Amino acid sequence: MGAPVNRYSILVACSLAGGAGATLAADLDLPLEPPSTAGGTRWEGFNIGVNGGAAWSPSSTATQVWFPPGFGLGLPPPGGPFNLSATGFMGGAQVGYNKQWGALVIGAESDFDFVGGSQAKKSAIGSYLGFPFAATQMQRLDSLGTIRGRVGYAPFDDLLIYGTAGLAFGETKLSSYLNFPTLGLSYAGSHSDIGVGFAAGAGLEYALTRRWSVGAEFLYFDLGHGHVVSPPNPARPDGETDTTAAFKGYTLRLGVNYEFDGTEDDPPAVDASQVATSGVTMRFGARAGVSTSNARLTLYDGRGLTRLSRLTYKNATAATSEIFGQIDENSGIFLKGYAGIGKEFNGTLQDEDFPPVTAPYSSTNSPQKDGRLGYATADAGYYGLVSSWYKFGGFAGYHYLDERFNAFGCTQTAGNPDICAPGQVDPANLTISDEGRWQAVRLGLAGQLFLPSGFNIRAEAAWLPWISFNADNNHWLRQPTDFSGAIPETGTGSNGFQVEGEINYALANNFDIGIGGRYWSMNAKGHMLFQDATINGGPQVARFSTQRGQIFAQSSYHF
Repeated sequence: MGAPVNRYSILVACSLAGGAGATLAADLDLPLEPPSTAGGTRWEGFNIGVNGGAAWSPSSTATQVWFPPGFGLGLPPPGGPFNLSATGFMGGAQVGYNKQWGALVIGAESDFDFVGGSQAKKSAIGSYLGFPFAATQMQRLDSLGTIRGRVGYAPFDDLLIYGTAGLAFGETKLSSYLNFPTLGLSYAGSHSDIGVGFAAGAGLEYALTRRWSVGAEFLYFDLGHGHVVSPPNPARPDGETDTTAAFKGYTLRLGVNYEFDGTEDDPPAVDASQVATSGVTMRFGARAGVSTSNARLTLYDGRGLTRLSRLTYKNATAATSEIFGQIDENSGIFLKGYAGIGKEFNGTLQDEDFPPVTAPYSSTNSPQKDGRLGYATADAGYYGLVSSWYKFGGFAGYHYLDERFNAFGCTQTAGNPDICAPGQVDPANLTISDEGRWQAVRLGLAGQLFLPSGFNIRAEAAWLPWISFNADNNHWLRQPTDFSGAIPETGTGSNGFQVEGEINYALANNFDIGIGGRYWSMNAKGHMLFQDATINGGPQVARFSTQRGQIFAQSSYHF
């Protein structure tokens, strides 16, 4: 059966000083500014900007494979692999923050760009098993975003050189077409998705004024692989095609940034006690971490009495990155939230089928890869208890989680000879995909402790009194023989909770670093709607659950 689980900026260093040249300025009667000396904070603060440039995707490949491998076993796939290459233009915006110590600058940045003209397409003709064929494959990148850390060095006041790395995401599209004209058979499929991976590169930035700067940046990005299954032709249901393509390449962009603070003409800094009574304070930051999850679907009959099958995704590990922020008003009212993405890069699917419907008992294992997740939370609350060393209050909010799991191949581990027998399913075949969306209302308590020597601790716990779950389960190797498409899943629940904690250290009055962790658990009961995927099907009772633990490192800027 199928299981639950869609779619989903900063640094540098410099200085101002001077005096040398003052005598010359007086002699010439010229309004010369004092020359710069390293060690100031020219590159410190919160900034926004726009960018534009080009994206280049060389050496992207796509390969078709057949299911089952007995059809043309040992022969290369028709029309592949293809070497695709595309060049496009891009434009967008970025936001970030920096902290500067002398010539060292550390910060974070998030950006998002729309990409145009990046479509790559290639066709081939040939013969396969003696039958002529024509094949075409196309892939396209429509957008690219990143959440990255940056480490920079300012060799002199107005120039910053930096390296950067972090998580990347983008909207991808992959399509495949294969035709055997003499057989009257054709196979076509197309799929759009959010690819998640990583980006790394380097750049430089030059200060035009104390607030405006221009820069150039080069990045390498890898969004992993996209997959599309072309549904079988009814005349030959065992001739399904499965296409995989890599989405990776390079970008070169020019940008303009405006810096809001951290310059010499800013108001003088205030101490912590003044900040606490100044009206509104804001904190923005970025996190990078790793999470592991377990998700399960248990399917029953229409009355919910007999257990039929169970899908369990185990130890799905993801690299995650997110942006977060909080706004506090001195009356105690606060707003906070975060949004993140992740790349599921390993794990296992266990697919079980139970007697009496399936006899003997069947259990198969499939590796999980090329999955992803996206998540966001927004809360509003009030600190009712406040002192010089703590805050404590309550909040209400909303949580969203989007998960996608992909399972490839299958190996029978329980001895059922009819399901996933050796050699029946190729390990490269995408067999099951689960794409689901969890939404929940949050009611919780939050607190913060201010410790000596610049440390502070934040913690929160939330009950989820209302949970909604909707998903699509694709058994790719059973379309269209058993199912005409994805099987919808839906459910509701009130059995869920979320806990989170972090410890931070103030490296400066307005810059923190920290570590933290969180745990989520959500459950729902509902149905798999087989009537939407097969003529003789009906709703069957199902239970859904997901649990995820995460640890992360973070940095944040206050103003």
